[in-house]
Amino acid sequence: MTRILVWAFLLLAQTTLAQSKGQLIIFTQSDKPISQHFERESLPKIQQYAQERGLQIIRKEVKDGAPEEVTLTPQIIFQNHLGRSIYRGRYLTIDRLTNFIRTVTNAPQGIATNPVTQYPITEIGRTMVGAPIKITNLEGALPELFDAAAFEKEARTALAQGFKQLQVKANFDLPTRARLFYMDYHPYLGEDGQFYLSAKLFSMFSCAKEVYATETAFKGSWQNREAVFQEAAARMEGIAFAQLKNLKVGDAFETIPGDVPVKSWETLGLNLPSAPNNKILAADLKGKLPNYWNFEKALPDGSPIIQFNFGAPVDHYAGEVRQLNMHLALAKGQQLQGATGFVVVNANSVTMGDAVLDDHIFNDYLHTANFPKASYEFKITKAPAKWAIEEPQNIELEGTFTMVGKSIPLTAKGRIAAIADPDGTPRLQVNGQFLLPLKEGFGISGPDGPSPAKDELQFYINLILEPGKKSEKMADTSFKMETAEASSNTNVEAEEGASTHFLKWFAASPMYKAKGTFEDWEVTHFEMPNGDVEQMQAEVSVTMNSVWERSKLLVKHLKEEDYLDVSNYSTASVVVNHVVEEGNGLFRADALVTLLGISQTVPLYFKVVSYAPFTVEGTAMLNRSDFGVGKGGKSKSIKEEVEIQFYWSLPNS
Repeated sequence: MTRILVWAFLLLAQTTLAQSKGQLIIFTQSDKPISQHFERESLPKIQQYAQERGLQIIRKEVKDGAPEEVTLTPQIIFQNHLGRSIYRGRYLTIDRLTNFIRTVTNAPQGIATNPVTQYPITEIGRTMVGAPIKITNLEGALPELFDAAAFEKEARTALAQGFKQLQVKANFDLPTRARLFYMDYHPYLGEDGQFYLSAKLFSMFSCAKEVYATETAFKGSWQNREAVFQEAAARMEGIAFAQLKNLKVGDAFETIPGDVPVKSWETLGLNLPSAPNNKILAADLKGKLPNYWNFEKALPDGSPIIQFNFGAPVDHYAGEVRQLNMHLALAKGQQLQGATGFVVVNANSVTMGDAVLDDHIFNDYLHTANFPKASYEFKITKAPAKWAIEEPQNIELEGTFTMVGKSIPLTAKGRIAAIADPDGTPRLQVNGQFLLPLKEGFGISGPDGPSPAKDELQFYINLILEPGKKSEKMADTSFKMETAEASSNTNVEAEEGASTHFLKWFAASPMYKAKGTFEDWEVTHFEMPNGDVEQMQAEVSVTMNSVWERSKLLVKHLKEEDYLDVSNYSTASVVVNHVVEEGNGLFRADALVTLLGISQTVPLYFKVVSYAPFTVEGTAMLNRSDFGVGKGGKSKSIKEEVEIQFYWSLPNS
């Protein structure tokens, strides 16, 4: 893995802001239904993206021959002068595909196999299909002298006997081109001696959401448990192979017949493109470099500022970070040696191009509700003693990386080049890479695969720093996305010196605590005769499409018909009147809430934070079912009560 990292970094360091656009090579069998479905549903979107990004699309029919690495259709490959990468993902998930293109542009996939043992596998044409098995611990009324290891061995033997197409191989190297379906089996023994076995099937493209789960468990007597495992294996195998033709999900593919000739990339005219003629913009920058540098916005060409991936063979799990702040303070004499700085990342801006996977990352790994930021505070410990401005400089950084409330020492390597805009404004181009030990450093388990590939994340950095001002604290950084603080207190504390307002909401289920906001709302009418709070009246309008939460998938659900139905009900309104002082500075008011066309009066409680300017903070509790929010069956586990919190200042008061 180290050799792969060094190779990728050296190539990355050769690039500048102007990158090779690259090529998308698409292999299909246009006379077959899955390729036809791909051409209808996905290809137009891919062509539009390619046009926007300046990518060349090359179409190939496999009947004319295909390289050994191409084992199915539709198959998408990205290549540029740095290398070639094969897309392993659902062709219907366009965001995942574009994420793949962005993350391999500067860091092509590595080549590796996964050594496995006792692995169910079969070959269909050129394609290898496997089904890794997980058996959870037996639950329920355990028999006396129960041997868990013997039970699992017995279960795996019975499952192997139940398969019709899959064959269990003892030891072999699993290639990255294999298509996998993960089978999870959950055994349970009842007090009456009945043995139950439920099962789930996961695609290799999403470990967060199953593609199938048994509605009714397989069952039989404890003495007949082997037959139950065999029945379950046959059923799950059939479900897995049915997914290979399922056009709705995107796991479908067509195998390539064995009589299709194997031809090299070069024979098919698919040589890697030539390297772009990138040149750092020349300018006399000596004596013109400022001491302080900041990064606070995306690169002008839209390329990833930080991208990451696991090592081969699980490097198809890749993504990027889209929001960060960076500050660099040069050492005395505008030198790199001894320079200090920090990077602060918005954890909610991490994406792998798949909403389900992103939710899984936010909630189960990064816990962004409690840890919205990750950071790296560093010092440049290795650099040339004197900075030769006209040449890119290799550097090494040492510092402390903090994530999910834990801090570890981290060393990173990089390269800094001084460049200039056409008007002579200096810039610093920064490339870098580091390995983040997820398992050892943070106790985070990666995807199914071999160690250390699944236990470490490889990060690549590519950004431009602009002249800035001195910043001594990481706390000085902020992000637009950070609008919902992790809080459930009824008495809302406004940020010190706050000059804005917020409207937050909190909802919960047994599995998830949602904390969000409405980004677009306004007080359309306000009056308070003689400054008497008890005579106050106000009207509020809320744009429902502005609902926000850190989970993109949840936001999508909230906007649908069963929830906020934003396409039919674009706004909600609140009319506040009948204010009464409750004592100890607390006021109670009637709030007539109109939501989804339904009006209900609910009590609203608030305190006056300031009279100059007039500022209030408060809370209300809504019963979502009173307004028909979450009327579908999927909402049964969500609590009825939704807490609303607000903070508002009267403008120019």
